[in-house]
Amino acid sequence: MERFYFNTSEGGKARDGSSAELADFAEAKHVATTFAGDLLKDLDGSIFDNELSLEVTGPTGLVLLSISISGQLSPAAGRSYASS
Repeated sequence: MERFYFNTSEGGKARDGSSAELADFAEAKHVATTFAGDLLKDLDGSIFDNELSLEVTGPTGLVLLSISISGQLSPAAGRSYASS
């Protein structure tokens, strides 16, 4: 078992990180993907006002993977849609 650390930020502000002992790096990638999806669901459509990032590090602090998610409204959305 290895300990992996999951550090998140939303809109450039760091959130409290968490850690887990997992079997290997493959499991850490799976957990990170699921965790990022859950964080995205929690934004409830406000991804267009935020950027969400997740970094997974090992015990030495070396970044092993990162996931970044941001949303941009297209100019084609127009003013009537942007307020929604």
